[in-house]
Amino acid sequence: MRARELWSMAADSQPKWPREARTAGNAGVMLVGRSAQHGGAPAAVLGGRFYTGKRVYAYTDFGGGVEHSRGETPQQGAFREFAEELLGQDEARAKATAAHLCVATSGALVGGRPFVHKNYVMFIVSAEAIVEAVQLPPGTEGSSAIDQLFAQAVQNSELTSVALVSIEELLLGASSDGMVCPLSVRQLDGKERSSDAIQLRALMVGQHGSIFTISHTLECFADQPVALKTGKKANCSENGRTVKKTAAEREESRNEGAELPPPEVPAGQKPRRRKGRWNRENQEEEECAMVPPPEVPLPEPQSTQDASADDALQSAAAAARAQTAAPAALETERQERTSYVFDMETGDPDDVLTLLFLGSHPAVELRAVTITPGSEEQVALVRWLLQRIGQAHVRLGAQAWPANAKKPVSLTSGFYRSFGRLPHGEPRCERADQVLLECCDESVTLVTGAPLHNLADALQLNGFRLGRWVAQGGFAGEGVVPPDKQMDKFKGMETCSTWNFGGNIPAAHAALTSGAIGRKTCVSKNVCHSACYDDEWHAALGAAVEAEACSAPQSRRAVALGMMHSAMDEYLRRRPGGKKLHDPLALAVALDESVCELVEVELFCRRGQWGSRPRPGSGVRISVAYDASKFRAALLC
Repeated sequence: MRARELWSMAADSQPKWPREARTAGNAGVMLVGRSAQHGGAPAAVLGGRFYTGKRVYAYTDFGGGVEHSRGETPQQGAFREFAEELLGQDEARAKATAAHLCVATSGALVGGRPFVHKNYVMFIVSAEAIVEAVQLPPGTEGSSAIDQLFAQAVQNSELTSVALVSIEELLLGASSDGMVCPLSVRQLDGKERSSDAIQLRALMVGQHGSIFTISHTLECFADQPVALKTGKKANCSENGRTVKKTAAEREESRNEGAELPPPEVPAGQKPRRRKGRWNRENQEEEECAMVPPPEVPLPEPQSTQDASADDALQSAAAAARAQTAAPAALETERQERTSYVFDMETGDPDDVLTLLFLGSHPAVELRAVTITPGSEEQVALVRWLLQRIGQAHVRLGAQAWPANAKKPVSLTSGFYRSFGRLPHGEPRCERADQVLLECCDESVTLVTGAPLHNLADALQLNGFRLGRWVAQGGFAGEGVVPPDKQMDKFKGMETCSTWNFGGNIPAAHAALTSGAIGRKTCVSKNVCHSACYDDEWHAALGAAVEAEACSAPQSRRAVALGMMHSAMDEYLRRRPGGKKLHDPLALAVALDESVCELVEVELFCRRGQWGSRPRPGSGVRISVAYDASKFRAALLC
């Protein structure tokens, strides 16, 4: 088929594109996908070269000027530039490749359309669509489409290196100083350059940068669960100038030089508060002095592999003390508290925060913790946390244990390095569905902060009953949330992709419709994205730590809050944009339902995206707004 016929086919698949998408003078391709070689992390491939005008080596997407004088459209120009830069093709071959890519991707663009930033049109394209269209040979085992394209990059006049950058890191870097810590870097020209941290091109950075224009679409892409298609097993040894860094090394790189230390604050002057991502003010944020962490006994950071022998002995001793507590006193205490079970993952730091809040809250009797998918390191982390806060008697379960024990789950970021691991000891790990069956009843509240694999398995067992389920998941939008309570990023949206419910759609449907579950409450994405751990939250936590340290410095509560404050102090130093608090908000609603405004709805899933519609009497409630002060009070009381 001739190129002109392909151009015509591509044009036919452009129903409602912005007018500028056909007239802009510059265009480019943002290549995204999930890297199997980096634990399925949502990532983008960026090209690097030296910009003589700015005298800087920087990384950006693949694009350039559109040749309107030759009849080229922005879409054609974007893919021609992509083929020339990433694949190293000459002009004639690049135009032919672009023709095929225009047809193959027009109806499958991430976000459904191109995005216009000033005079630049951006086409966000999945690596899978590119690999299929250009018919690349199968990659090595353990590599996905974006890994293949990253490995295919060829040096040319416009490309001397390529970087694979997680979407989370890309958004954080673009919203601050433009520095990002890549997952991996290939120096195509063989020259020595730092791979610890790389600089984004200036036009991508800040509120007026191109990444801001597509930030919501990238976030939605990252939230959307997908199954990875991988090839043959990769050779893990370093090859030439290819540098692959672990998440721990990337965090260390940012710590050792990618960011400048915070400026000193003159005496008598309040420190500047951090602003949210893209320099936006966080909801209900006020000026406040930073509260330094008080002297509270905290754990020493442990290796991500094993806890030290001393730590293991100390943890074992703590477990023994917990197990030998006076039974009568323990039973009296339990009768005064509400029973909870927590189902979690470790893909987001807020799961650990939720566990520590839950395990140390004075109104909670924690019966069990279940994990998905349930790798050995996940289990070792949760066991260590439970022992540190004197909860070694709590039941511990993992999805289909031990089927996923050897599954690779990355826990190497700076946040997880704040905690130890305990590969052996109490509590021993069991199958999660059996733990849920035996620990849940009509008096128990189950809080879920993960895809619902474990709950779905438990629902298959005879006799499973649950009094209340509070889920972090789902979405309430247009028709449910009043316009004045809709976040800007969700304005007018009826459905949206959500990680927890989208991670196992049949399981979510089964739980929402199950007669074995009493009350059902969904703390949904439309509200969670406005709840952020920022400087104000950090100061409030610091004050709570200080209060506990004064009244009961060795208490479970003091240790748990102290660990959180220490870990989040380091987190905020590296990521001043803050951290969304999805699961902690769900826990707060479980503790005090007035934290969120709730309405009865029927949830539905359409083409992989979740939404809700008003349905009085459904027995399922969803959040439409939250009270920030009540949120903090519920967890920090």
